[in-house]
Amino acid sequence: MHPTLNGKHPRRAQKAQKATSKLKTLAGRQVQELGRKRAPQQKSQYQKERDRYQRVIDQQRFDQNKVDAIHQP
Repeated sequence: MHPTLNGKHPRRAQKAQKATSKLKTLAGRQVQELGRKRAPQQKSQYQKERDRYQRVIDQQRFDQNKVDAIHQP
């Protein structure tokens, strides 16, 4: 997480962008893996949480109705 800190600083901008991209890639892989490896009953049980995680991963800088925190409804 440290390379993503203060990503607007000129010396750290490129590293921060790369680290953020890597974090989003890893998070996306985790969500996909959870979707694939769960049993059908578990998929339906945790679909709401999985959709929220996917929404966090897919959101862009200027999107409307962003998810600010995962732990809050």
